Amino acid sequence: MTASGVNPGDTRKRRGWPGSAMPRPRVIPHSDAAGDGDTVGDGVDARRVGQRVWVYGAQSYRPFGSAAQYTRRTRRPGRPPCPTT
Repeated sequence: MTASGVNPGDTRKRRGWPGSAMPRPRVIPHSDAAGDGDTVGDGVDARRVGQRVWVYGAQSYRPFGSAAQYTRRTRRPGRPPCPTT
């Protein structure tokens, strides 16, 4: 990722707002990012590699957010594919 950003949800979790506790003892922060896709997963057109991507929710309920060297955003059932790697 070229840029990693703090999402309002990131600050809520770190402050311990009700229902927003940190999900794991070690968490690499930030939920939002932008950059170029390095790889794609199953069901994603391989031509997406190298294209610009915008990531949201990278750290939501996961230990590694967009401040990590690599982050992964998976598709959730019932939602369209994310514009991410």
